[in-house]
Amino acid sequence: MTRTGVPERALSKRLPAWASAVPLARTYVRGRLTNLGQPREVIETAELIVSELATNAVVHRTGEVMTVFCGRRGHCLVVAVHDGSPEKPVPGIMPEIDPRRIENVPNDPGGWGLPLVQALSRAFWMDVDPEGGGKWVCAALNTGT
Repeated sequence: MTRTGVPERALSKRLPAWASAVPLARTYVRGRLTNLGQPREVIETAELIVSELATNAVVHRTGEVMTVFCGRRGHCLVVAVHDGSPEKPVPGIMPEIDPRRIENVPNDPGGWGLPLVQALSRAFWMDVDPEGGGKWVCAALNTGT
């Protein structure tokens, strides 16, 4: 990432902001982290995180393109997704669920993605993109280092 927090283009992949592109975001992140020699657990967690971030970019899109970043920022591995919306993402509240009572699971189609990202990552933040508008929603991966 650059000093302003904006990811380097060489480590980014532009994708259409369509639901069908979310698997492509996962594939891109899997390939990058495999090439960096990351363990399977880190790769699988990063795939889940980028799925959530890319899905949010699609659901709340203001343009036709999203950009996925996977690389280093300082000493951390970071997964990030850029979308054209300047709106700050607001995490929902994950309900407490009693696994013994499946009928109590809320019938809520969404809103749990960002709390899940927060729970799976070392850090979670948003950077406004000063170059092109919109924002980067970022998560630092827990790599054990």
